[in-house]
Amino acid sequence: AIVFSIPQPEHVTVEIFDLAGKKVRTLTDRFYAVGQHALHWDGAAQNGLVASGVYFYRLQAGSFVKTKSMLLLR
Repeated sequence: AIVFSIPQPEHVTVEIFDLAGKKVRTLTDRFYAVGQHALHWDGAAQNGLVASGVYFYRLQAGSFVKTKSMLLLR
């Protein structure tokens, strides 16, 4: 799960990218209330399932941006 906490209401975008930097999927692109939130990615892309491997997610909440890696295992 991708877990994040926001101290004030913000518009949050979470996008998944492959190792080549190609966007695989947008998990969320909406307004969130204050607090802790969790998103789950099932390995689905915009046009089907992706292979096991390393992916990156970029979380943007207001002016805050963070990118982290994750491992998808099937």
